[in-house]
This record gives sequence, C-alpha cells and structure tokens, in this order.
Amino acid sequence: MVMKGVSWMFSDMKKISRINLIILFVFLIIYLIVISTGPDFLENWFFTGAILTYGLGSGVLFLQKSKQQKNNPSVPVHDIAFDPLTGFPSRPYFETLFEELLKKAHQENSNISLVYFDLDRFKRWNENLSSRGREELIGKIATFLQQNTEKDVIKSRFWGDRFALGVPRGLSSSEKEFACLKEKLNETFFQIEDKEIKLQGSFGIAQFPGDGKKRAKLEKEAAAYLQQAKILGGNLVSSRKKLYLLIFGKISGSFLRVITWIKFPKDQPSSSFYIKTGTLKLSSST
Repeated sequence: MVMKGVSWMFSDMKKISRINLIILFVFLIIYLIVISTGPDFLENWFFTGAILTYGLGSGVLFLQKSKQQKNNPSVPVHDIAFDPLTGFPSRPYFETLFEELLKKAHQENSNISLVYFDLDRFKRWNENLSSRGREELIGKIATFLQQNTEKDVIKSRFWGDRFALGVPRGLSSSEKEFACLKEKLNETFFQIEDKEIKLQGSFGIAQFPGDGKKRAKLEKEAAAYLQQAKILGGNLVSSRKKLYLLIFGKISGSFLRVITWIKFPKDQPSSSFYIKTGTLKLSSST
C-alpha cells in the first residue's frame, strides 16, 4: 500500500505546485501520529522513505522550475509582460522580443530598425490634464500607433510618452513609414476632457547593422537620434542618414530668415522659410 502511494507521488511530481507542499505537510502530520502510536520498524521505514523521497524530489523540481522561469522571460506572466495602460509589451518583454528579432536578423543577414518615439512639448498637456485625462491621452496615442503601423512592428511604452518600436525592415523603409506616421499625427485631433488636442512627435531610428549589432548599442543610438530631433525643434524623423541633412536644413533656414528680415521691411511682402523632414522649402505671401 505504501509503495503504491510512493509510485503515485513520483508520477505526479511533474505538476509541482502549492498542493505538493500541502500533501507533504499532511504526510508529516500522519508520520508523527504513526510514530506516537508505535508501529513496527518496517512500516516506519517505508513511510519515512516515502516522505523523504517525495519531499526531496518536490524541492529539486520546484527549484528547477523557478530557475527556468527566471532565465526564460519569453513566457512571462501577463500582468508584468504588458503595460496595463496601452496593452503593449512592457519594456522587459519588448527587450526579449527585440532580441529574438535581432537574432533572426543575424541569422538571415537582414536589416531591422529600432525606433524611439516621443511626443513634443508633452509637458504642457501633462500639466493641464487630470491624471485620468493623461492616461486617456496615452491610451489614445497607443491606439493611434496600433492603427497606423504594420502588424509586424513590435510596440512598447517605456515610460510616460516614450514609445519604442521594433521594425523588421531597414532604414529606408522605416524612414518612409514613420515620416508618414508623423504627418498623420500632425493631422490628428485627440478629444480629451472636452479639449481638442493636437500633438507632434519626434522619431529616432537606429538600424542593424549600420548603427550597431547589439541591442544596447542600438538603444543608445536611437535615443541619441531622438534627442537630436528634439534639439532641432521636434516634429522630425532623425537617423544616421538624415541627421546631417536636418542640421544643414535648420542652419540654412535660420540664415535665410535673417537675410529675409534684413531685405524686406515690415510693410513689404515677406517671405518665410521652413524645414520639413530635412528639405528646405520657400513659401512667400503677398
């Protein structure tokens, strides 16, 4: 009878859970009762062996399972794997997914992009909206990203209004995709707390392998390009390929505005210059 019980316990060991601890505790209580009633030595020996074997096996498998979950975050618990506000993967889960994308790009010798997206001058709305309004706005931004990006793009909210996107395409395709996304954002109004909110955003794009072959390096470059886009005034898509063009365009635009101010008095027709995705354009009014 005791041996059958041991066999049943071994067959069930793969399903380690809290119930195992309860079973082990019950066995210990029964064992103490058996000892106190003084049965013969043979029965004690079998019962002691069953308890020790079950307890040791349960402990070893429990530790192995815990270690496997710690070292394998690709199957995370839902409430820590996804951002509750946007439904996007959390930062740790995004990093895991991007590492898989990066590994595939290594194997297939293909290009991928890491994009950082940040709202420009978001502090204004952050101060003028209630806590619920800010959360609603972030949620609507997430919906906007979901609806206006390809399904194969991995999206995540890192913190506040900072989003990260893993794109299984190279720099040229990513630049076009997010330049279009930027224009759509410029044309979109978000209705929050009886306010019509119009936002602009900046994008920093780092490409594998041109900007780096490791995730940490790509993150550093994407953050640098995003910061440079903001320094240049925001509402830009910045990358290694476009950076110098953007800087040249901004400097040229400032220089031409000074010349225009000197050349045309205030009572004469004026010309204005502006920068749009790194291209200098001239518009005049009469």
